[in-house]
Amino acid sequence: MRAFLLLIASIFSIWAFALPAGAFELPGLERDAATYRSELQRRFPGANPQARTAAEARAIQAERQNNIPAAIAGWEERLSSGPMPPEAWMTLARLHLARRPADGARALMAAWVAFTIVPAGAPEIPSLLMMADALRVLNRQAQMLEAITAAAERAPTDAALQARLASTRRGVGLLPARLRTEPESEPARACVAFTLPPARRQDWTPGDWVRAEPAIPDLAVVREGDELCVAGLPWGRTTRLTFRAGMPGEDNTTLASAQVLPVSMPNRTPRLAFDQRTHILPRGQEPRISLGSTNVSAVSIRLIRVAERNLVGLRQSWQPGQTMEAYTAESLAEETGTLLWEGRAEIPRFETNRTQRTALPLPDILRTAPPGLFVLALRSGDGNASRQATAALPIIITDIGLVAWRGADGVAVQARALGSALAKPGIRVALIARNNEVLAEATTDATGLARFPAPLLRGRAGLAPIALHATDGTDFASLDLEAAAFDLSDRGATGRAHPAALDAFVWLDR
Repeated sequence: MRAFLLLIASIFSIWAFALPAGAFELPGLERDAATYRSELQRRFPGANPQARTAAEARAIQAERQNNIPAAIAGWEERLSSGPMPPEAWMTLARLHLARRPADGARALMAAWVAFTIVPAGAPEIPSLLMMADALRVLNRQAQMLEAITAAAERAPTDAALQARLASTRRGVGLLPARLRTEPESEPARACVAFTLPPARRQDWTPGDWVRAEPAIPDLAVVREGDELCVAGLPWGRTTRLTFRAGMPGEDNTTLASAQVLPVSMPNRTPRLAFDQRTHILPRGQEPRISLGSTNVSAVSIRLIRVAERNLVGLRQSWQPGQTMEAYTAESLAEETGTLLWEGRAEIPRFETNRTQRTALPLPDILRTAPPGLFVLALRSGDGNASRQATAALPIIITDIGLVAWRGADGVAVQARALGSALAKPGIRVALIARNNEVLAEATTDATGLARFPAPLLRGRAGLAPIALHATDGTDFASLDLEAAAFDLSDRGATGRAHPAALDAFVWLDR
């Protein structure tokens, strides 16, 4: 236990989440304190009230006789046999610091238990200061300063406490205090906060004061706020970052001696992702989909078909234009869809921790499948149960491209061939309501146009029009009427303002 705590003492604080103002936490301390309490309960199991009273009396008597080890043993026996007020834990922490040599690790754990059971605010100050004393014994100066800072935040008008904070800050000087790793960045990076901000002036270059071992040729060091962020750290390895002595800080401080910070960069999280939210695959084109993957060497594939009449019901869990969640895709085969094909594919030239792009070939069954929406559901298939990366992609295979215009007189929709861009006459277009009812049908003319009058658009609730479905018997396409239209105004193509009830076009003969 002692060796484990000393190992932790050599590593600076790593904060995985931002804490609220005034909060205080030391990495691993809560777990260590729980282990300490469990250890005491194993040593003194099943104590009765008389035994607890006797243990407390022995502890008090031993302390009066300046027998610190016996006093500690008495309090540990007493504390293991039932809940105790925070004052008892504070007494135990004080005794651990009073013994020779002082046991800073156990004093820190006892003070932490006291800290966790007192009310928030000013009552936390004694236990914070006790933890600061224990951290000083452990030579964890940066964390000692954090504890005193937290205590001072709870008593901003206490002049003595504020003076202690200022004195400690000057004594500690500039030291690394917190480390935050960002393994999902590309390249991976780590950001280090210090007890005092690094110098905010511009006459020094942060990269000159940081060295990596093993050496990293493309290492980049930048200042972000009051942190130094180091980019280019290798995944799955530990890099020793050395902050050189003399690095300038605020308040005319410098780094008194070189500080070595071991940074363990974890492997990237396994991930599968498509480059688009919905894919329209022109009919007749080679069925391939672009897939992005990280730390996945093989994928399990399921291909699910959703028939035209089930598309409106699918909108309850997925909206066209949005990313489909993998659990939605997985549930389709059991509910509204049909499983067409299952298989597996290897990621070619797989490399750990590298984002790879793969042109994933799709099964030939897509060439002969009836019209509908096809959903490609992927899951990591490399046999590692802990790497359950998932992704889903809705696919429409069609040669029908739809565009719609909505105006005061209704909706006009035009169908064109995606392969040739020619108008497609004879396409049956249905206006679909939210309750999956067909409000009206129309057939495209020689120019590929079909129209629906304005009264059909005035439905509410279940009769509100939400989609256009087009088919020629062998091909199918769908257009969502509730999706946002293309807005190209940021590219200088704002279009003509919508006219009022009357619109005039005037020209002269000369």
